[in-house]
Amino acid sequence: MTDRKHREGSSFEAKLRNVRPDATPPPGAEDRVFRRILAAIKARESAPTGPARPRRWWPRVAVVAASVAAAALIAVGIWVMAVGVGQATADFGKVLEFIREARSVEFDVVVLSGERLADRFHVEMLGRDRVRTVDADGVVRICDRGRAEALSLYPSRRVARLVRVEGHLGYGSLLDELRKMPDAEEAAVSEEMLNGVEARVYRVAQPGRTLTIWADPKRSVPLRIESVSGSGQDRVRVVLTNMAWNVPLDESLFAMDVPPGYRLEAIDAAPSVQGLVRMLRICAELNGGTFPDRLDDATVQALIAESTGSTRAEIDAEGSIAVADWTEEGRKMLSRCLSGLNFVRNARQRDGWTYSGRAVRLGDRERIVCAWSVSGSDERMAVYGDLRTGPLNTNVP
Repeated sequence: MTDRKHREGSSFEAKLRNVRPDATPPPGAEDRVFRRILAAIKARESAPTGPARPRRWWPRVAVVAASVAAAALIAVGIWVMAVGVGQATADFGKVLEFIREARSVEFDVVVLSGERLADRFHVEMLGRDRVRTVDADGVVRICDRGRAEALSLYPSRRVARLVRVEGHLGYGSLLDELRKMPDAEEAAVSEEMLNGVEARVYRVAQPGRTLTIWADPKRSVPLRIESVSGSGQDRVRVVLTNMAWNVPLDESLFAMDVPPGYRLEAIDAAPSVQGLVRMLRICAELNGGTFPDRLDDATVQALIAESTGSTRAEIDAEGSIAVADWTEEGRKMLSRCLSGLNFVRNARQRDGWTYSGRAVRLGDRERIVCAWSVSGSDERMAVYGDLRTGPLNTNVP
């Protein structure tokens, strides 16, 4: 009896596994289910019997009937749920519309590389083209996309650094992508409690990345946004939290004027593949001819600081570093890496960035150091150990 129950249960589970989530029951599906149940009963009644024994076909038919009916009802249920997909898409479209129409927003950004804290910022955005960030050390960065410039202010050294940025908005780029997303974008929908608010959660799967948006379902206001790309040590998680929309922000916060008493340094730090290759060469040469285990701001700064005699604090438990006193050589070398660092930041946020340079020797043409997806296409590009760039060869480790 136990074996029979096990077989019947297995049959039931098999039917559940065979239900296709995208199945749409045709008209009259329920009638056909009941006709199959009656046919199964009739077949049992007319089947030849063996030696006389208590007949127990009813329980078994009941199990068969229940399993068939359950599978059909699950399909019907999924079909009914699918009717709500249009509404879910419309609701997500309202969230995207809110982001497009917002006059201003401020939020905190936390960036995790693997399990390590890589960056922390407070961000203010005015309109679509102006962004102001302040990091944990008080360094202020103001980006004006209309002018294609970014101004960084280092209060401890009284230095202002002006760079070309060609469309780069730093961590404001994530909102920029959502503004461009079509209203009909499909998103998986669920509900979660977030800081005491019952939030609607939209998850959008993209090549190499998943975007998750928590929103107030009544007002369509985003409460939290998260981007996750890569896996393992290459997993990068960017979290926008403590979001406040349409807050009054003074125009003076976004002024591109150099404050009195600051020394101006003009640098070309626009993200580029050439800048990435230059940074990789510098890092490998500083690391004894081997590419570093990681490629992020903290790792690059640490390599440069140690090789140029710049004074820096130790890496703390969260993986952050602070360079207290850059030497002139250290500042120049870091300036040569800014374009590459900006390229990596962009790729991590949008383009399926992966880094596999650990233990790869400079000059090894048979190994891949890093790869990324080309925006707007399915093509992936890579930098190899000999620093050549080209399409990703999946046959190369």
